[in-house]
Formats: sequence, structure tokens, C-alpha cells
Amino acid sequence: MKKLLILTLALSLMATASFATYTRVLTMGDANMFVPDEHNIWLFPSTIVDYPELVLAEYWNANLYDEDYYYYYTKASEGPGFMPGMGFHYSWDGFTNMGVHLNFGNETPFIVGLYFTELEYTPEEFIQVDPYWDFDFDDLELFEDYGILPNKRVDAFVGTYLGENKFGAHLQLVSSSQAEEPGDAKEGLMVLGLDLGLTMMENKMDIAAGFKMLSFTDKDSDGDEEIKNDGSMGFHLDGRYFNERSEKITLVPHANLAYNKLGLKSGEEESDGKLSITQMMFAAGVGMHYKPATGILAVGDFGIIYNSEKAKEEGGGDSMEDKISDFNLPYFKAGLEAVVFDWLDLRMGGTSYWHMWTYTADAEEGEEEGKYKQNYVDTEFYLGAGFHWGNLYLDTYTNPQLLTDGFNFISGQQSNMNWMVSMKYKMF
Repeated sequence: MKKLLILTLALSLMATASFATYTRVLTMGDANMFVPDEHNIWLFPSTIVDYPELVLAEYWNANLYDEDYYYYYTKASEGPGFMPGMGFHYSWDGFTNMGVHLNFGNETPFIVGLYFTELEYTPEEFIQVDPYWDFDFDDLELFEDYGILPNKRVDAFVGTYLGENKFGAHLQLVSSSQAEEPGDAKEGLMVLGLDLGLTMMENKMDIAAGFKMLSFTDKDSDGDEEIKNDGSMGFHLDGRYFNERSEKITLVPHANLAYNKLGLKSGEEESDGKLSITQMMFAAGVGMHYKPATGILAVGDFGIIYNSEKAKEEGGGDSMEDKISDFNLPYFKAGLEAVVFDWLDLRMGGTSYWHMWTYTADAEEGEEEGKYKQNYVDTEFYLGAGFHWGNLYLDTYTNPQLLTDGFNFISGQQSNMNWMVSMKYKMF
């Protein structure tokens, strides 16, 4: 049960929801890290200066995800704290997110962005640890009566110029709690995060760093703490550089470093149980933009990703530590965006992650340490479209079955035309 609680809290500490035109960079081959886009603000807050006076919204279709399938698109480009190769499952049909960017500056831009989400942090919806860990959510005791309440979540951005450089900040708040009376029973969680970013060298280099802290409450009817926080926190560093080699080719070297720890302890004594999960991720690669003709952009990315997790449990004088490592050597990404008509763009993309995965079990006394290894390739393909009429933009993640079956009125099939839609309106 204690491990289940850590997993629940991990979701809140490590997750950053997908906003802005996530659909565009996803369908170009999960290219947020090396392709300029509004969604870049979740990696590099300073880039919000480039996107003033916008209204954005996301619509997701639940039919995209099978209930028993973990969809692996939370790669390093997804956002700070995300672990490459980790999967999570959404079950949602409707609008999920909405944000607005406003410019309060005159001669010098001062951009303020505010985002809200309908997505709640629950064990079933967000899993950030490796799916190999065997957590049984049915036994979760924290929030067992009413579940985790809707999170009062807000993401606020500010961006402006510091001299010749662009500066941006991102503040994240996740909070929900519940209490019973009479009695002193109370349960709740809160995550507070701050990211800072800087764009320099004539907009060629973006860097960012961030820190998150987690706190939670778990008191019984007598007001005694059943579970205590034990140093749950995380940080990340990110950077990229746009190196224009010619009119056709731009190289984008980039790197990410992230560390997260989730820990708790039960009881008041030092000998009482403790449990912690720590994660360390490093990713480095080189992206490329290739423009063979006007209206055509081909992109690619190549690199490595290393992710390590440790789960350590202590109590009663005993300790146990299991480890999981996942080394992507290498990964590949490729995508295309091409103008078809004045109002329509075609997008295609794909990703391929070559995994070297190892699970190491803590050895029992008198036995050798056990290991389980897997080498496999995780590949995904994407099809999308971009529609634009005046200041209105719609980006779609299209169901490829549309090409084989045609529209519903032709085929009689009840499949959805699009799995995700991002909407953007420019107010200038």
C-alpha cells in the first residue's frame, strides 16, 4: 500500500499536462524539443515572448487509448520532469485544456500566460513510473472513500526582455484536499513548481531550469499522521541551440537532465517504514530542419536517452532495493510538414526508440542479485493536418483509418476522424 501512495504522489510531482499546439509537434514525430512552436513554452518558458496574444485549447478523444495499453509518448520533449519511455493512460473525451496569452507591454513586451486543465491527477490517469512496477491501485487506502478530488491546478507564465535576451518564468500549482468532521481526519496533496528560462545569442540558444516540491497530508480521525513526506522533490535542466548551416539545413543539438525523488515514511520512530523512488534521466541528441522548397519542412532527430529508477523500502531493521534502467541507444525521430493548399498543411511523423531495459531485484540473504533484461524497439507513427482560416488554426492528430475506410457516411464505420485537436486563435 505504501508504494501505491508514492505512485499517486509521483503523478503530481512529475506530470506537466500537454497544452498549446501539442498536436502539431506530436504529429511531426514528437518534435517539441527541436521545432519552434507554442508548445515550446512548457520546455523553455522564455519562448512565450514569441507568442503574444493567443487563445489556445485542446480536445482529446478517449477512443485513442485502449484501457490495457500504455501509450508511450511521454518522451524527453514532452516537458520538464517527464521520463523518456514512461507511459501513462488517458481516458478523456472532450476539452482538456485552455490557455490565453496577453501582452501588457508597450515598447517592451510583457507577456502573461494562464492555463487551466480538466485533467486530474489520479493513479489510473497518470503513471510516470515504469509499468513493470507492480502497483495494485485497488488497494490504495489514501483517498479511498472519495478518490482524489479535482485538482485546483493552474499554470502561469510571464515573459519579457532582459537586455537583449528573452526571459520567462512558469509557476505550477496542483492542490486538492478533503477532511471529515467530527474528528481530525484529513487527506490532501499539493505540488508547487517553478521553471525559469532564457533565450540568448540572437534567439539561437534556449536554456531552462526548474524545481518542484511536493507536500501531502494523511491524518487519521485522531489527528495522527499516518504517512509523512520524506524529501519529495525534483529538478531539471534543458538546453538547445539552433545552428543554421545553410538556407536549407539547420542543426539543433539539445540535452535534458532531470532528477526526481518521491519519499514517505510511516510512524514517528526512526525504525518505522520508509519508502522512496528516485529517478534520474539524461537525454542528448541532434535535431535537423531541412527545407528543400518553399512550404516544405522535413525534420529529424537522433540521440540517446538514459533513464534509471530505484525503489527502496526500509523498516524493522531490513531494507530492500530494486532497480530499473532503460537505455535508448539510439532513438530516431522523423517528420514532415508540407503546404497542400493555402488553408491546409499535411503532417506526418514517426519515432523509434531502441530500448536496452534491465530490472535488477535486490538479493535475498545468501543469494545472488537477480536480473531480467529486454532489448526491443518501440515505434510509433503519426498522421496529422493543419487547417488555418485567417487568425484561426486547427491542428489535428488524424485517425489513419480515415484513409482506408473513408468518411462515416461512406463506410458506415463509427471510428473517429481525429484523435486530438488543438485550436489556436491569434488576437493580432
